[in-house]
Amino acid sequence: MTTEELRAALRGVGLRATHQRVAVLAILVANRDPQSHNEIAARLVRKGERSTLYRNLTTLTRVGLLRRIELGDRVWRFEYAHRDDHARQQPQFLCTRCGSAKLLANVQLTADRLRSPRSVKRGEIEIQIRGLCDACAQS
Repeated sequence: MTTEELRAALRGVGLRATHQRVAVLAILVANRDPQSHNEIAARLVRKGERSTLYRNLTTLTRVGLLRRIELGDRVWRFEYAHRDDHARQQPQFLCTRCGSAKLLANVQLTADRLRSPRSVKRGEIEIQIRGLCDACAQS
């Protein structure tokens, strides 16, 4: 998405298109994997941007531009909420040693393929897989 499209998305939900909000959205649109507060903060250029980052993440989640997830390690991660349903139904991998989180892009699971009850078919599917990432497994 372009900067102007990100600004339009913010205005579309009634928010001011501040520099930091645009920067946060740009980071999360560019990354398919969910990002923690610290990962996003590390990518922000200006020091002052870190102080209001959590408030902006909370606000962007509240208005539906971001989705907040927790992979069982008590760390909130954020992802751009307007991805296609395919991305939302991909299993997420969490390394139990380093804490890195990745979407497993080559795997797609849907309620139809799982033969789940009708109530699950109407809702979201979230599958989390835990283990060691390649880097941690080799060390």
